[in-house]
Amino acid sequence: MIRFFIALLALALPAAAQLREVTIEIQPTECVSCTESLPARMQRVRGVAHANMREAPARVVIELEADNRVRLTRLLDVVRQDGTGITAVAVHAAGEVFDEGGWRFRILPGDQSLEWRGPAPAKPGKIALEGRILPPFDAISVEKTEVQP
Repeated sequence: MIRFFIALLALALPAAAQLREVTIEIQPTECVSCTESLPARMQRVRGVAHANMREAPARVVIELEADNRVRLTRLLDVVRQDGTGITAVAVHAAGEVFDEGGWRFRILPGDQSLEWRGPAPAKPGKIALEGRILPPFDAISVEKTEVQP
């Protein structure tokens, strides 16, 4: 019985802080092959389950595996590696919200924290959220939250 609870805890821990889905809106580019290759390049990142291009506006929608440790900066770097610009990022993520002279959100330990914009959370702790990150990519406009155990 104890082994069962340890295994269950081990499965739950990686899901506590992670990206779940990321939509990266990109600037139109004249490099058609750059845009067409973006989903394949994203899927080479360990932890990415699926990546698809959508139009109007041009964006890549990235679904991540349940136990991923992918950092948002890694996904943004894949887009930028061929010179493609990013206009906005929408995220579904779980992480930590904390007060540091103002509310901040961090997905993974060691990540840069983002300034929290939106209704203030009730208290610090684990949280899942949906939000948008706009240039210069240092703040998140929170649209929906759910307190995590």
